Amino acid sequence: MISYKVNTYLSYIVISIPILLITGPFLPDLALSLSGLIFFYFLLTNKKINTFNNLFSKLFLFFTLILIINSIYSGNEKSIISSLGYIRFLLFIFLVVYILKHQAIDLKLNLFYSMLFCTLFLLLEFFSQAIFGITLLGRPVNNPTRLVLSSFYHEEILSSYLVRFYPLLIGLYFICKKKLNLFFKLSFFLLSFSVIFVVIYNGERTSLGLLCLSLFLMIIFSKQKYITKIIIFASITILTITLLLNLPNFSIDRKLSGFQSIKNTIVNVKKNTEKSKIVIISDKYNSMYRTSYNIYKENKLFGVGIKNFRVVCGEEKYAFNKRSCSTHPHNLFLQIMAETGLVGIFYYFLIIFSIIFFFIKNLVNKKIDDDKKNYLTCLFITIFISVFPFFPSGNFFNNWLSIFIFFPVGFLLKEILTNDYNKIA
Repeated sequence: MISYKVNTYLSYIVISIPILLITGPFLPDLALSLSGLIFFYFLLTNKKINTFNNLFSKLFLFFTLILIINSIYSGNEKSIISSLGYIRFLLFIFLVVYILKHQAIDLKLNLFYSMLFCTLFLLLEFFSQAIFGITLLGRPVNNPTRLVLSSFYHEEILSSYLVRFYPLLIGLYFICKKKLNLFFKLSFFLLSFSVIFVVIYNGERTSLGLLCLSLFLMIIFSKQKYITKIIIFASITILTITLLLNLPNFSIDRKLSGFQSIKNTIVNVKKNTEKSKIVIISDKYNSMYRTSYNIYKENKLFGVGIKNFRVVCGEEKYAFNKRSCSTHPHNLFLQIMAETGLVGIFYYFLIIFSIIFFFIKNLVNKKIDDDKKNYLTCLFITIFISVFPFFPSGNFFNNWLSIFIFFPVGFLLKEILTNDYNKIA
């Protein structure tokens, strides 16, 4: 259907997305959108539009339609544009599935190399910022407790990038390790432990929590010998303790303040029988969370439309207090609840239950080898930590974060189709 040459070009676009994410949201979103549109063009010209005649596509399209209608009703132009653009993720997901089925190049191996390069580059950024206070290109870093992503994107999300792709990088190692020489294997292990070092040092609490969750799930559910798991766990524990004993004060204080916030929330729950008196994490987060719930109560079925929290959070009937407003509620589940209502909540739980269902199917599947199971386990974890509801989060409908969420879905969907777990496509 798609020529070998075009397939190759599209493959390299997919491989480039982790690199482009380092530059900010525009270039990776442009690459994702253009590749999806090119794929859709070839589907139309070859009369293969029935590619989307499956349960996954129908559910995705229905949810997108709900977002569009709700955004039109809200009258917010940004919301309308964002909801219309959501279709690009469906196109990209099936592009990845197609490329994996008709490989012009080894997509997984080359993606592994791409992500290994990104990890190395960001580690160099980290050391430049931590030691010299500047990015690799010489831009000053103002906040030593929150290092920026790169010289190209001056946002304090270095740890977030590393953590969200960390399970995927490990999964690609398992599926590609027989094709790797000794240099790349050693580089992978060195960079893997370096990621743990960077995240602990950087002190970003949500990323640290997601890293711990990822490591816990990978150690527990990976198909490795028990002695290997013990060695990995002991190595990580020793590294963590060593780092904590030698961290700068600002990094330790940041982590302790995070644990103290969680402790205070638990104490508040125990002491106060009245829900209104319970402070969740901090006054700021508590205000936004309660405002989100107030918005949901008044718009239960469809919410107020994506990217509309920022528009309505200041209204008297929603606002919990003067600290209620932000661009988003800083919690993924509460944002879905406020902006998409019960429809969005249904889809959210459908995603969670689907991940758990297929994850269990993978664990008990005796037809695939251990490396393939480990690869699939890491894919599940990559998606799971991006939709995990119990940590503060970024904007779910933000372009940059949405790419992290949807990027691994095509890889997982292809494996689900191959293993024929059900008739999802």
